[in-house]
Amino acid sequence: MNLKNLEWDNFYIYMRKQGCSMKAMDKMYYLVALVLQGIALILEILPVGAVMVFATSPTERTIEVYSYFSMLPVGYANFTPLLTGILTILIVLLGVIALFKFDKATCIRKVIFVCSIVSLLFSIVPLFLFGAVGMTAASYAVSCMILLSAAAVGAETEKIYLSSQIIASEKNRWGDIGKYYEAMRCTFAAPESRKQATILYHEWF
Repeated sequence: MNLKNLEWDNFYIYMRKQGCSMKAMDKMYYLVALVLQGIALILEILPVGAVMVFATSPTERTIEVYSYFSMLPVGYANFTPLLTGILTILIVLLGVIALFKFDKATCIRKVIFVCSIVSLLFSIVPLFLFGAVGMTAASYAVSCMILLSAAAVGAETEKIYLSSQIIASEKNRWGDIGKYYEAMRCTFAAPESRKQATILYHEWF
Protein backbone atom coordinates (compact mmCIF):
# COMPACT_ATOMS: atom_id res chain seq x y z
CA MET A 1 0.00 0.00 0.00
CA ASN A 2 2.85 2.35 0.81
CA LEU A 3 4.41 1.54 -2.55
CA LYS A 4 1.15 2.42 -4.27
CA ASN A 5 0.93 5.69 -2.38
CA LEU A 6 4.52 6.49 -3.30
CA GLU A 7 3.90 5.80 -6.98
CA TRP A 8 0.75 7.92 -6.94
CA ASP A 9 2.53 10.75 -5.14
CA ASN A 10 5.29 10.69 -7.76
CA PHE A 11 2.75 10.80 -10.55
CA TYR A 12 0.82 13.64 -8.83
CA ILE A 13 4.05 15.64 -8.41
CA TYR A 14 4.84 15.06 -12.07
CA MET A 15 1.42 16.37 -13.08
CA ARG A 16 1.81 19.44 -10.85
CA LYS A 17 5.21 20.22 -12.39
CA GLN A 18 3.80 19.82 -15.89
CA GLY A 19 0.90 22.07 -14.95
CA CYS A 20 3.33 24.78 -13.82
CA SER A 21 5.23 24.44 -17.10
CA MET A 22 1.99 24.79 -19.05
CA LYS A 23 1.03 27.90 -17.09
CA ALA A 24 4.44 29.43 -17.81
CA MET A 25 3.96 28.67 -21.50
CA ASP A 26 0.50 30.23 -21.43
CA LYS A 27 1.95 33.40 -19.92
CA MET A 28 4.67 33.39 -22.57
CA TYR A 29 2.02 33.50 -25.30
CA TYR A 30 0.44 36.55 -23.70
CA LEU A 31 3.82 38.19 -23.17
CA VAL A 32 4.57 37.78 -26.89
CA ALA A 33 1.13 39.22 -27.72
CA LEU A 34 1.79 42.14 -25.38
CA VAL A 35 5.17 42.86 -27.01
CA LEU A 36 3.56 42.80 -30.47
CA GLN A 37 0.90 45.26 -29.32
CA GLY A 38 3.64 47.44 -27.83
CA ILE A 39 5.42 47.54 -31.18
CA ALA A 40 2.15 48.45 -32.88
CA LEU A 41 1.60 51.26 -30.36
CA ILE A 42 5.04 52.72 -31.02
CA LEU A 43 4.38 52.70 -34.77
CA GLU A 44 0.99 54.34 -34.18
CA ILE A 45 2.56 57.16 -32.16
CA LEU A 46 5.04 57.96 -34.92
CA PRO A 47 3.74 60.34 -37.64
CA VAL A 48 4.09 57.77 -40.40
CA GLY A 49 0.97 55.62 -40.28
CA ALA A 50 -2.31 57.50 -40.70
CA VAL A 51 -2.77 58.55 -44.33
CA MET A 52 -4.89 61.41 -45.61
CA VAL A 53 -5.49 61.92 -49.33
CA PHE A 54 -6.38 65.46 -50.41
CA ALA A 55 -7.67 66.26 -53.90
CA THR A 56 -5.95 69.52 -54.82
CA SER A 57 -7.43 69.46 -58.33
CA PRO A 58 -9.59 67.16 -60.46
CA THR A 59 -6.47 65.34 -61.61
CA GLU A 60 -4.05 65.72 -58.70
CA ARG A 61 -3.98 64.32 -55.20
CA THR A 62 -1.77 65.13 -52.24
CA ILE A 63 -0.92 62.44 -49.71
CA GLU A 64 0.02 63.34 -46.15
CA VAL A 65 0.79 61.06 -43.22
CA TYR A 66 0.12 61.62 -39.53
CA SER A 67 0.21 59.84 -36.21
CA TYR A 68 -2.69 57.54 -35.40
CA PHE A 69 -3.43 59.89 -32.51
CA SER A 70 -3.51 63.05 -34.62
CA MET A 71 -6.83 64.89 -34.56
CA LEU A 72 -6.47 66.12 -38.15
CA PRO A 73 -7.76 62.88 -39.73
CA VAL A 74 -10.62 62.94 -37.23
CA GLY A 75 -11.50 66.43 -38.49
CA TYR A 76 -11.92 64.94 -41.95
CA ALA A 77 -14.15 62.14 -40.62
CA ASN A 78 -11.35 59.55 -40.67
CA PHE A 79 -11.87 58.08 -37.20
CA THR A 80 -10.39 54.64 -37.68
CA PRO A 81 -6.70 55.47 -36.98
CA LEU A 82 -7.59 57.08 -33.64
CA LEU A 83 -9.91 54.19 -32.72
CA THR A 84 -7.15 51.73 -33.59
CA GLY A 85 -4.73 53.59 -31.35
CA ILE A 86 -7.18 53.77 -28.44
CA LEU A 87 -7.89 50.03 -28.68
CA THR A 88 -4.17 49.29 -28.79
CA ILE A 89 -3.64 51.21 -25.55
CA LEU A 90 -6.56 49.38 -23.98
CA ILE A 91 -5.18 46.00 -25.08
CA VAL A 92 -1.73 46.79 -23.66
CA LEU A 93 -3.20 47.82 -20.30
CA LEU A 94 -5.44 44.75 -20.13
CA GLY A 95 -2.53 42.57 -21.21
CA VAL A 96 -0.42 43.76 -18.28
CA ILE A 97 -3.29 43.04 -15.88
CA ALA A 98 -3.80 39.59 -17.40
CA LEU A 99 -0.14 38.70 -16.93
CA PHE A 100 -0.15 39.60 -13.22
CA LYS A 101 -3.55 38.02 -12.52
CA PHE A 102 -3.37 35.21 -15.06
CA ASP A 103 -5.41 32.60 -13.18
CA LYS A 104 -8.29 35.02 -12.55
CA ALA A 105 -8.16 36.88 -15.85
CA THR A 106 -10.21 34.61 -18.12
CA CYS A 107 -12.72 37.34 -18.93
CA ILE A 108 -9.93 39.85 -19.48
CA ARG A 109 -8.24 37.53 -21.96
CA LYS A 110 -11.48 37.21 -23.90
CA VAL A 111 -11.85 41.00 -23.97
CA ILE A 112 -8.27 41.30 -25.22
CA PHE A 113 -9.01 38.92 -28.08
CA VAL A 114 -12.22 40.74 -29.09
CA CYS A 115 -10.51 44.14 -28.91
CA SER A 116 -7.64 42.82 -31.03
CA ILE A 117 -10.02 41.68 -33.75
CA VAL A 118 -11.91 45.00 -33.74
CA SER A 119 -8.62 46.92 -33.77
CA LEU A 120 -7.42 44.84 -36.73
CA LEU A 121 -10.58 45.65 -38.67
CA PHE A 122 -10.23 49.37 -37.93
CA SER A 123 -6.57 49.31 -38.99
CA ILE A 124 -7.37 48.10 -42.52
CA VAL A 125 -10.36 50.39 -43.15
CA PRO A 126 -8.12 53.01 -44.92
CA LEU A 127 -7.20 50.35 -47.44
CA PHE A 128 -10.86 50.20 -48.51
CA LEU A 129 -11.42 53.95 -48.26
CA PHE A 130 -8.38 55.15 -50.23
CA GLY A 131 -7.01 52.02 -51.87
CA ALA A 132 -3.32 51.11 -51.72
CA VAL A 133 -2.33 54.74 -51.16
CA GLY A 134 -4.29 54.73 -47.91
CA MET A 135 -1.71 52.49 -46.23
CA THR A 136 2.00 53.02 -45.58
CA ALA A 137 4.64 50.48 -44.64
CA ALA A 138 4.11 51.49 -41.01
CA SER A 139 0.32 51.00 -41.16
CA TYR A 140 0.78 47.59 -42.79
CA ALA A 141 3.21 46.72 -39.99
CA VAL A 142 0.67 47.86 -37.39
CA SER A 143 -1.99 45.60 -38.90
CA CYS A 144 0.47 42.71 -39.03
CA MET A 145 1.46 43.15 -35.37
CA ILE A 146 -2.18 43.27 -34.30
CA LEU A 147 -2.98 40.18 -36.37
CA LEU A 148 -0.13 38.15 -34.88
CA SER A 149 -1.05 39.30 -31.39
CA ALA A 150 -4.70 38.30 -31.89
CA ALA A 151 -3.59 34.91 -33.25
CA ALA A 152 -1.41 34.27 -30.19
CA VAL A 153 -4.14 35.25 -27.74
CA GLY A 154 -6.83 33.34 -29.63
CA ALA A 155 -4.80 30.14 -29.89
CA GLU A 156 -3.88 30.15 -26.21
CA THR A 157 -7.40 31.00 -25.07
CA GLU A 158 -8.76 28.09 -27.10
CA LYS A 159 -6.09 25.76 -25.68
CA ILE A 160 -6.93 26.75 -22.09
CA TYR A 161 -10.64 26.31 -22.76
CA LEU A 162 -10.24 22.83 -24.25
CA SER A 163 -8.00 21.74 -21.39
CA SER A 164 -10.52 22.89 -18.79
CA GLN A 165 -13.34 21.10 -20.60
CA ILE A 166 -11.41 17.83 -20.74
CA ILE A 167 -10.51 18.00 -17.05
CA ALA A 168 -14.11 18.81 -16.10
CA SER A 169 -15.35 15.91 -18.20
CA GLU A 170 -12.97 13.48 -16.51
CA LYS A 171 -13.98 14.67 -13.04
CA ASN A 172 -17.65 14.28 -13.84
CA ARG A 173 -17.09 10.77 -15.15
CA TRP A 174 -15.60 9.63 -11.85
CA GLY A 175 -18.36 11.30 -9.82
CA ASP A 176 -16.28 13.51 -7.53
CA ILE A 177 -12.66 14.51 -7.04
CA GLY A 178 -12.07 12.02 -4.21
CA LYS A 179 -13.17 9.02 -6.27
CA TYR A 180 -11.25 10.43 -9.22
CA TYR A 181 -7.96 10.50 -7.34
CA GLU A 182 -8.60 7.09 -5.78
CA ALA A 183 -9.23 5.55 -9.19
CA MET A 184 -6.11 7.24 -10.57
CA ARG A 185 -4.10 5.86 -7.62
CA CYS A 186 -5.25 2.31 -8.38
CA THR A 187 -4.69 2.71 -12.10
CA PHE A 188 -1.16 4.12 -11.96
CA ALA A 189 0.20 2.55 -8.77
CA ALA A 190 2.40 0.01 -10.56
CA PRO A 191 5.74 1.27 -11.93
CA GLU A 192 5.08 -0.35 -15.31
CA SER A 193 2.00 1.88 -15.71
CA ARG A 194 3.97 5.12 -15.48
CA LYS A 195 4.39 5.35 -19.25
CA GLN A 196 0.63 4.89 -19.66
CA ALA A 197 0.05 7.66 -17.11
CA THR A 198 2.33 10.00 -19.03
CA ILE A 199 0.54 9.27 -22.30
CA LEU A 200 -2.86 9.86 -20.71
CA TYR A 201 -1.66 13.12 -19.16
CA HIS A 202 -0.57 14.46 -22.54
CA GLU A 203 -3.90 13.41 -24.04
CA TRP A 204 -5.72 15.44 -21.38
CA PHE A 205 -3.55 18.54 -21.69
